[in-house]
Amino acid sequence: MKFILDKSLRKGLSNVERWYTTCVNQDEFKCVVGPAQPCSASLAPKKKEGGKKGKKKNKGKQQKKQQPKAAAAPKEEENKDPILSLKKFKDYVKTLPKCSLNFEEWKRTYQNEPKEKAMAYFYDKVGKQETCSVWYFDYKYNSDLKVAWMVGNQLTGFIQRCDGVRSHSFGTLYCFGDPEEKNLQVSGCMVIIGTDMQNHMVREELNWGNPDACWYEYKQLDLSSAEDKAKIESMFYDHRDQSDDAKLVWNGKTIYDGKLFL
Repeated sequence: MKFILDKSLRKGLSNVERWYTTCVNQDEFKCVVGPAQPCSASLAPKKKEGGKKGKKKNKGKQQKKQQPKAAAAPKEEENKDPILSLKKFKDYVKTLPKCSLNFEEWKRTYQNEPKEKAMAYFYDKVGKQETCSVWYFDYKYNSDLKVAWMVGNQLTGFIQRCDGVRSHSFGTLYCFGDPEEKNLQVSGCMVIIGTDMQNHMVREELNWGNPDACWYEYKQLDLSSAEDKAKIESMFYDHRDQSDDAKLVWNGKTIYDGKLFL
């Protein structure tokens, strides 16, 4: 208002002008900004002297032309791992050898056939684990598990987040512990296409991964080992036909919840 807003520009700003005049006449304002009465004419901008400044600009352009261009920094290779460039799980499946285990057929067999017949089919198709593999996994932070029903919700969430890999996965997940819900633990067993659990769903960068999967420790089971085969059958079958409301016992532990991933 002191330099730009002249009388013609202040016509519609009477309230603002009154407020401004009140402020600038206060002693506190005067001691800092000095006289600041509204201007009668707007301050005109100074004209640019084109000649001299034009020469400077030209000199600047010449200097820029003379300066050699810095070597371009090498671009980092994007997505060094081709797996991370894949958008969908089915695209990842296409990069793997054809699986000897038909997961849909296995799931039907598991649900409709007795244990002996179903597991005979399973071992025959899984074979040497070259195109699919079986994994046992434990939760890394069992000391944080305090309430069984809350752990049950955790299991449900884990299974739901596996939905992206459901077409080529099968498994079970359990919460068990000592009586009175003490020393709770979570363990699971899963068969997957391929032999790489990290690329299947664990890596955080995957577009189809399970964000909860990184909180578990994984161990690939050996089908030539009688101990590992017994563990697979136990995880797949030992509690299957029991009542959900029963306090089941497995390896001396009380089972509080279990989930089947089909």
